[in-house]
Amino acid sequence: ALSQQQGLDVHYAVSGDGPLAQILPPVLLEKVSARYRAAGVQLETQKTLQEIRAEGGRLVVRFEDGHALNCDWVVYGIGMEPNRALADIADLKMALGGIAVDAQMRSSDPHIWAAGDLATYPDPVWGTPVRLEHWDNAEATGHAAGLAMAGETTSFAHQSLFYSDIYEFGFEAVGICRSSMECRTALSPDGAQAVIYYLQDRRVRGVLLWNVWKKADAARALIAARTEVRQASWKGPLQNW
Repeated sequence: ALSQQQGLDVHYAVSGDGPLAQILPPVLLEKVSARYRAAGVQLETQKTLQEIRAEGGRLVVRFEDGHALNCDWVVYGIGMEPNRALADIADLKMALGGIAVDAQMRSSDPHIWAAGDLATYPDPVWGTPVRLEHWDNAEATGHAAGLAMAGETTSFAHQSLFYSDIYEFGFEAVGICRSSMECRTALSPDGAQAVIYYLQDRRVRGVLLWNVWKKADAARALIAARTEVRQASWKGPLQNW
């Protein structure tokens, strides 16, 4: 958004190899990085912030490697930390930095439910603990907690989605999508679209749909079926929608 405003000289500093490096496989990471550079953005990779201070009417941003930037203002994405103070006071069981809940979002205290970024619940497919920081997950787990509080006993089965838009690029993703996982990437013939399968023991744990829309439910079905993927091609599992 900043790079598309006239008169701004934009530097974008990230701690990894590029924007969304923790999610995207190399082929898409390079696409995104090249697009930022084409828009005039100066990418600063492998940068860990050390300090921000005012100096001579401007800001100085200094990184741990000694590199520094002088600028007029800073937009800083600091992430979040769960506020678990009330849960600690209530002596609730914790897991993965959040409140451990069952498939009805009920905590270790049968009179307390938790939802959203703070809730660590059983993955609806794999049963392993998961805590997600996405609005879709907050909405879905909140709905499930409300139903449970009203007497509903159905187990939470929603596989949450997250998304982003970057210039003309966009993606939707379901499940666990980390570039550190084993990945299989299927590119369209023109390279404009892609489906990335994130695997554990060759089975699909997450799917990222790059410039592919309205197919999140198909991705959910692949994950729910614990589909095994040995090779990815554009005419692969998701092409049988």
